[in-house]
Amino acid sequence: MPTFSQHPNQRRMKLLLLGDPGAGKTGLLATLANLDYKVRILDLDNNLAILNAYLKPSKADNISYFSIPAKDPDSWKKSVSITTKWTLPDEDLGDLTTWDSNTVLVVDSASFWNDTCMSQVLKENGIADDKAGFDQSLWGVMNKRFETQVARLTSDRYKFHLILISHIRMIENKKTGGIMRAFPSFLGQQLPNVVARYMNNVWLATRKDGKPVLHTQTTRDMSYLKCSAPHRVNAEAPFDLGAIFKQIET
Repeated sequence: MPTFSQHPNQRRMKLLLLGDPGAGKTGLLATLANLDYKVRILDLDNNLAILNAYLKPSKADNISYFSIPAKDPDSWKKSVSITTKWTLPDEDLGDLTTWDSNTVLVVDSASFWNDTCMSQVLKENGIADDKAGFDQSLWGVMNKRFETQVARLTSDRYKFHLILISHIRMIENKKTGGIMRAFPSFLGQQLPNVVARYMNNVWLATRKDGKPVLHTQTTRDMSYLKCSAPHRVNAEAPFDLGAIFKQIET
């Protein structure tokens, strides 16, 4: 029986990165490229221009991206295909099982990726985007389909690091006196819990005293947060994913 020290992916980062628009989530990806990680972005937000503010010019070739529209039903199948084998007309990076631990796959954002999954389910059932004639059972179809892809990308068949970027939404918890809590923004009530279970890190990008900061452990308003290396990463960590990844890998 192998020991844990022989586990092939014990340092693999599977990060659910949360934050409001403008919190700096996408810009953080530049810090990975600046430290020579190969960053591959499935782009559904169409907001990658912010990388220019943080990316060293000499490191631009460390980032590749594939942009697809979030509301196009056909985008779901395209996204599954590109996150299985990264083959484009001008770039062939091969099957993702060949990617090593110096590569980071990013879905930006997983919230829009979830929307795309739902659009595909609606199309298959002949339902327009206004959801006229919507059957509640389709939530279960979408949830299962989306979970299947999250489970695939987080499985031990892959060695690359994974980042799913998610928006957040505030939900009132009546059991705690109506206190508003922040949750990952996925469709339905079940997916936030489901997706978080597959990730070994759930962090929140926010601002404190006007400066960007990463919360890596549970806060009063964010009970989802967790860190795979709390002895190495501060609960309030510097806004530098590249440095944190290197710190956890050593």
